[in-house]
Amino acid sequence: SSQGNCQPIPASSGTASTYYDSCQIGTAETDSSFTCTIGWANQFTSAYQYTCHTSEWDIYNPNTGGTFYWGEVSDCGSFASQSSCSQVGQTKKPSVTIWPPGAGLGMVFTETDTTYNCGAQTNYGASASKTYCINHTTLCFEPPPQDQAPGVPGAAYVGPIQTYQGSTVDNADCQAKLKALPTGETCLQPTQVCVDASPTTRTINGVAVTHDCWQWQATYQCSTLSSANDCATLSAKSTCSFDHEVCLDSPQTGACQVKSEVYKCTTPAATQTSQAYSCSGDVYCIDGSCTQLPTSPAPDLANALVAMNAMKDANQQFDANKLTIFDGDATGCHKPLFGLVNCCAGKVSGLLTGAAAASAAIGLASGNPAMLLGLVTQFLPLFMCSGEEMQLDVKDRMGLCHYVGEYCSEKALFVCTTMRKSYCCYQSKLARVIQEQGRAQLGLDFGSPQSPTCTGFTV
Repeated sequence: SSQGNCQPIPASSGTASTYYDSCQIGTAETDSSFTCTIGWANQFTSAYQYTCHTSEWDIYNPNTGGTFYWGEVSDCGSFASQSSCSQVGQTKKPSVTIWPPGAGLGMVFTETDTTYNCGAQTNYGASASKTYCINHTTLCFEPPPQDQAPGVPGAAYVGPIQTYQGSTVDNADCQAKLKALPTGETCLQPTQVCVDASPTTRTINGVAVTHDCWQWQATYQCSTLSSANDCATLSAKSTCSFDHEVCLDSPQTGACQVKSEVYKCTTPAATQTSQAYSCSGDVYCIDGSCTQLPTSPAPDLANALVAMNAMKDANQQFDANKLTIFDGDATGCHKPLFGLVNCCAGKVSGLLTGAAAASAAIGLASGNPAMLLGLVTQFLPLFMCSGEEMQLDVKDRMGLCHYVGEYCSEKALFVCTTMRKSYCCYQSKLARVIQEQGRAQLGLDFGSPQSPTCTGFTV
């Protein structure tokens, strides 16, 4: 400029930018889980088992083919009449027939064994005996040896036994763990998986017991609800004012459990930090059309360049197939509630201007996400935010995106735990401004947060 070849361009400043930020008030949920086992409590009763015997002596007449009852001997005593005893089994052995010499008649002996379970260890039977009582009378005698009457060996104690009475569900392990939970923690009904099903029949206490499944593993999902409010910082910002409220319950039943307080905030206008010059011989080109800049630039040169660039934008963003102009893309980001993670920083981190904005534009245009990493809000990669969310961060800080709204994108057991902000992002600030102003004039909106409408205007 000391040689007279360059003239300063009048300093200019940008305009203030607005954005929406939000905080949450309501119920925070802390989730936990635990597993426990469920089985069977098999019920048994103890009993004392005895066996006794009854031998019957009959006469067989081969001439008539008839068998006639003659007498019997028993060692069963008073088992049948005892209230503490119950008959649990009886076995009739095959009959044995002998033919005493010279009798012409057969002697048929049949033994029946009976089993009793008693509540006390008391033998109510009789001792061994070979004395038969004739035809249910008191006339009793012992048959002669040649008749080979077996008699009875005497009632005998078999031993203690367990009797299966059925099974009940045993969930003592789960109940103990539920009882040990902190006060106020609530759990859903558990999911159960069988972990022990084979074999289905097993011998327990000497008794065969059958179950389709012998043990389950139950998994409980639990949560603790507490009051939370992270709006102190946002509400204290002098550049932000409350705009509206969104209930994040999904669905809402009764009073809202978690609400999002949405604030409209302003970022200061970016000012020109270095002097710009127009030098003789400079040429300015747009889309192949070049213009030589005057040596004495007029104060409205910046406006003229903006108008030329606007026409370039309109030309590039016209979709000849759909006959629409200034199409946008629906995108969004997530923010877990009441936590440090926030993949929706955007303009909260400040606008991108100057060389940073130019680098961002090249990175977006080239589709090279690596060029954007250095421009993304620093903590986003640490929070494992997605590539789409990091691109949104850059686009929003360049002023390319319109905030549509937010909604609950993830619910835990009882309340919303993660919200999602929806945006419509465009290829240029011009497109974004025309969309915002044009939709207002045409009575159109940007759809809902769950289904943003970012399509361009038709011809």
